[in-house]
Amino acid sequence: MLTFTSIFETEENPFCPAGFLPEQLLYFDIETTGFSADVSSLYLIGCLYYQEAAWRTIQWFADDYHSEKALLTAFFTFSENFKVLLHYNGTGFDIPYLQKKCRQYKLPFSFNHIVSLDIYKELTPYKKLLPLPNLKQKTVENSLGFCREDKYDGGQLISVYVEYIHRKLKKQEGCPSCLSLLLLHNKEDLEGLFLCSRLLLPPQITYKKAVDGNAAERKLPSVFTFQLSFPYCLSWPLSLETAAAKLTLEKNQGALELFPFIGELKYFYPDYKNYYYLPFEDMAIHKSVAEYVEKNYREKAKACNCYTRRNSTFLPVPPGFSLPEGTPLFYQKHKDKIPWFEVEESFLTDAKAILSYLKAMFSKKASIPAP
Repeated sequence: MLTFTSIFETEENPFCPAGFLPEQLLYFDIETTGFSADVSSLYLIGCLYYQEAAWRTIQWFADDYHSEKALLTAFFTFSENFKVLLHYNGTGFDIPYLQKKCRQYKLPFSFNHIVSLDIYKELTPYKKLLPLPNLKQKTVENSLGFCREDKYDGGQLISVYVEYIHRKLKKQEGCPSCLSLLLLHNKEDLEGLFLCSRLLLPPQITYKKAVDGNAAERKLPSVFTFQLSFPYCLSWPLSLETAAAKLTLEKNQGALELFPFIGELKYFYPDYKNYYYLPFEDMAIHKSVAEYVEKNYREKAKACNCYTRRNSTFLPVPPGFSLPEGTPLFYQKHKDKIPWFEVEESFLTDAKAILSYLKAMFSKKASIPAP
């Protein structure tokens, strides 16, 4: 086994999950001769980490067909010093592959000691925000302006590794050039992984309070506008629009517009058997109050008419968006699939809540009709 270390020169700030520091992050990527751990070999594990005020790479390379166990031991021993493991689709390939190799060699290592963060899976729900043909790592890298010196993919490098071993065994010239190609590919995978993780960094969000003709009456404008500033630069412009929102991005700036429903919606009481419906007032009231209403002017409430009406400014609740516990949800009619919540100034000025709403609104699960 050979070990290589280097400094990764970057001025970019990393994505740090909440509660963690750069020193606790470990980016990793592996290189193998195939997809199945049963019939292929692990020949390279690379890591990117922060130490002594610099980002550094370390690579463990199998310079023969007998170093897999040494690679696994070196990597898992090294990873014990970190809290978060970042990878790109490692959940689907890298991690299961290493786990199976550990079982083959009866090694006691696992990933139980570290938080796993799969950048690919984090980006997948928001594919609508990335107008790309796919979410392969190289595709995402290109969208962020990352230019690789390496021109190979993992499959092409299998023959390069085989040639390296063949030349080494026969003590022929050319081993250094093959080795350089293998190390470069893995090193740039790590650098690209670092860059892709920056897509998880939240933008700065500023609510641009506007005044329109009816603002004094409603207290809120007919369109909510937000200015976005991203800590990375996109190589393509983007414009997305739904019935309730519009998002435009260019380079590192963006704008978000939310189009609320202004009018009357209904809040349906869940325990309708404890309510009476008042036809003339078109509303439901609790039995404790309805006893003071003449019987001719009331009737037992049903699930479909056990409501109170509210005229206000509302936004839809997209799938995946969580409101504070106890927030009332409003509907246009009973059994509507899309709930609405009443907009308050506190929500519009809460950047974290707006970011969460933005992600949910444009996720692949969201389908918000016009009110």
